[in-house]
Amino acid sequence: MYDLMLFVHFAALALGGAATFGSPLLALQIARTPVDQRTTILPLVPVIQKTGRAAIGLLIFSGAALAGLGDLWDKSAWFWGKLLLVALLVLSIVVATRAARAGAAGDAAAAARARLLGRSNIALLLLIILGAVLAFH
Repeated sequence: MYDLMLFVHFAALALGGAATFGSPLLALQIARTPVDQRTTILPLVPVIQKTGRAAIGLLIFSGAALAGLGDLWDKSAWFWGKLLLVALLVLSIVVATRAARAGAAGDAAAAARARLLGRSNIALLLLIILGAVLAFH
């Protein structure tokens, strides 16, 4: 069961990474695309958003299962630091999603905030991976 959860966790990490890195790139491409041609790109936005949400859900589920199955709760400070970063990433995703919606409705400040949060989410994801490496090496 542990190996299955580890597989699910890594697969979800790959999906989440694709969404985390893909969202800012897609936003940049949308901004560069002429308004009359955006209808070809805009349908990708909810696909990436749903992929990211499914990935974070799977990561939380499989991570908790791995921690329970592998008795990881007494791991080093790196493990707890990684969990703190995961909580920050989830919070940042929620705030970025709300800001992106407001930005799409015409709020320029919210759109800028969403772009900044998208970049910070990439940094958070990389720090989470670093924390996992340091916690489990």
